[in-house]
Amino acid sequence: MSDIKFFESGADDPQTPISKSAIAGDLMYTWGYGEVLRVGHEATDMRKVFEHIKGLLEAQGLTFADVVKTTVLLTRVDQWDVYTEVYKEYFKPPYPCRTTIPVVTEQAILEMDIVAYKKGLGDSG
Repeated sequence: MSDIKFFESGADDPQTPISKSAIAGDLMYTWGYGEVLRVGHEATDMRKVFEHIKGLLEAQGLTFADVVKTTVLLTRVDQWDVYTEVYKEYFKPPYPCRTTIPVVTEQAILEMDIVAYKKGLGDSG
């Protein structure tokens, strides 16, 4: 595991066994970051997810253009069109591969993780 670097372990709770991101070679992986979607504020709450991911990318010198894969959990399927419009604010063609999974739960949540690529990423520091 010496070629793998982990960042911001513990998430918001130091007792939680998780890292917010990891670099393995030229690939970056992020944890699944989510937000509760408030009725009437879905787009704003969705943007919080994208802004969090953006911060993780920027910390490694990456942008959304470097993302090759997204996995998204969406509990409010009725908000699909809103989600797609917010997604297009951050991702431009050619779009990364995307898996969106509808999830049944009592809370309305959007959660996303990504995989990004940058040649030489694992070579730095």
